[in-house]
Amino acid sequence: MYKLEQQQKRIEYIDIAKGLAIFCVLVGHIVDSDTLMKTILYAFHMPVFFILSGMVAHVQPQYTLTNCKSIVKKRATTLMIPYVLWGCIYAAFSFHNLLLIAWGTRETLIRASSLSSLWFLPVMFVAYIILEGVFLLCNQKYYWWKIVLAGVACFLIGSFLPHWCKYGDPWGSDIAFVAASLMILGYEFRPLFDGLQKTHIKIICLVALSGMIMLGIGVRFNSTSVGYVLMANAIYGNPLLFVVGAIGGSLVVIALSTLFSRLRIKKKAIVFIGQNTLGIFLVHKPIVEAGRMIASKLKMNYNTPMLFMVISLVGILVSCIVVYALSFFAPVLVGKRQR
Repeated sequence: MYKLEQQQKRIEYIDIAKGLAIFCVLVGHIVDSDTLMKTILYAFHMPVFFILSGMVAHVQPQYTLTNCKSIVKKRATTLMIPYVLWGCIYAAFSFHNLLLIAWGTRETLIRASSLSSLWFLPVMFVAYIILEGVFLLCNQKYYWWKIVLAGVACFLIGSFLPHWCKYGDPWGSDIAFVAASLMILGYEFRPLFDGLQKTHIKIICLVALSGMIMLGIGVRFNSTSVGYVLMANAIYGNPLLFVVGAIGGSLVVIALSTLFSRLRIKKKAIVFIGQNTLGIFLVHKPIVEAGRMIASKLKMNYNTPMLFMVISLVGILVSCIVVYALSFFAPVLVGKRQR
């Protein structure tokens, strides 16, 4: 098992990977549902965030009631408080909508006319709690196979738990088990990903190529009821092919971030984006929707690579400005503590 207690400082290539991943999220929210680009991006664009989150997870030196409360409080501050606030901001106020938002799923957020992509925050919160539970159970002896078995168990539980189609399971608990398995995967493979930093560039390219092949297999042979993987609704298609596509796409993102981190150029912009992905995730949707609307009125096809790239870059820029301002004036809205 990889001990992360001593590695709390930010890792550049992981921040870059998060920056690339959030860019994929924006593109995925721009292109139409019947496009190949949507199918490709949705195969991995949310799983990669869970894998990257697992890569920066760490085992507590000792689990006590006090630090368990501290862990829950920290995750609630960074995830659940922004969820509730933004859920209410995006929805018209009513007690009925509050109940729907409190249920915490994509299905209920849509019924509340709130931001449907907020489903990610409760799922991440529950997944973190599950992950800490796994660490607690395996904390006495650091046997890596215990963690691996726990990850497999989480995936099986999440895959076979019934999903309530009308409202979803509260706080996306079934999805959270799948998310936790991806976080465990990231946690266990972090040493290998760190090792890429010191390997020859040909090895990194080989990893990227392998990831592309896996992603291609997942996209080509997996099929779902909506035409693409929709993790928000627990729609995975074939579970094995879902995992192959998710890991493949994540490998591509991590390999590209490793290559980018080696370039002798200033990386402050992409690192800033990677360090503020939560805030960007929370505010970007109306911005890219405006971009889609403008393109449509100008009779331009936003599904073309040139245009969705432009809309995505503008969306990232505007979102960064908004997040930067919120970080000073209302940090709680972007999961940060008051300065």
